[in-house]
Amino acid sequence: MFWFEPKGGTEPFLVGRFPIFIWEAEDGQQFYGFPAETHERGVKVALHGVGPPCSPETIDRAVREEEIDVMRSYLADRIPALDSTCLEAQTCMYTNTPDRHFAIGLHPHHSGVALAVGCSGHGFKFASVIGEILADLVINGNTRHPISLFDLNRFA
Repeated sequence: MFWFEPKGGTEPFLVGRFPIFIWEAEDGQQFYGFPAETHERGVKVALHGVGPPCSPETIDRAVREEEIDVMRSYLADRIPALDSTCLEAQTCMYTNTPDRHFAIGLHPHHSGVALAVGCSGHGFKFASVIGEILADLVINGNTRHPISLFDLNRFA
C-alpha cells in the first residue's frame, strides 16, 4: 500500500470528490485506490496480488524503492497527478485460494461449525451474503444460495 502526495494539491482527491477505484491494466495487473482522508496523508493506492506466498511469520515487511517505482509506473499514464512523492508505504497481506474463489462450507469434522476462508482481499464486499450463508449452514445445514463454486473440498 502506498500513499502518494498529489501534484497540485489534495483537494480534488478528498473523500466526496475522488472515488474508490480498481483498475485492471493492459498487462492484467490490478491496482486500486481510495480518496485522501486528510490533506496530510495523501491518496492510498495499492497493487493487488503481487509478492510471493508467505505467512504472518515469513512476510517481508520492507518496501523497496523499486516497488514504489512499479506503483508509480501504473499511475503515471492513468492518474498523472499521483505520479509523485510517496509519503508512506506498507506491506499488506491477505488470504487467497489457488483459484481465487472463496472456500465456504460446513466443517467436515465439527457439526455446527461453518467456514469461510480465502477471501482474496475482496471478501469485505461480500460480507453480508457470506454471513447469511454461514448462518444458513449452521442453523439449517444448507443454504438457498448457490455455493457449489466455493466447495471446501474442491482442492482435495
